[in-house]
Amino acid sequence: MLTDEQLAEILLKNRLISEKGLRNARERLKNFEKESLEESLKKVKEYISLLPKMGASDNSKVYNTNLIEFLEFKNMLELSRLVLKGALSRQESRGAHYRSDFEYEDKKFEMHTIVDKDGVVK
Repeated sequence: MLTDEQLAEILLKNRLISEKGLRNARERLKNFEKESLEESLKKVKEYISLLPKMGASDNSKVYNTNLIEFLEFKNMLELSRLVLKGALSRQESRGAHYRSDFEYEDKKFEMHTIVDKDGVVK
C-alpha cells in the first residue's frame, strides 16, 4: 500500500495535482482526526439541545413545507450525531471512512459498527 507521501509524489510528478491542490487536500484531511470529530460532535449536540426552542412557524396540516424542513433538519442532526459516534469508535481507515490519525485498516475493526439511537456503539 502506498503512503500518503508516495501518492503525493506520484500525483505531483504526473501533474495530476498542483502544489496548491496538495496543500488544500492535506489541510482538509485534518478535519478527519479525533479532535476534529469530537468538536463536530460537540457542535451537533449543541444544535440538538436547541431543538426545543426551534420549530415550524407554520401550523397548517396541509402541505406544510416549513414543518417538513424542520423535521428533516432534526433528523439530519440525529443522523450526524450517530455517524460521528461511529467514526470516533473506529480507530482505522476503511473504504469511505477515512481517519487521518489512523490511515490504515485494522483487522480488529473488520466488522459492522452498530450505533443505537442512544449513541451506544456496539
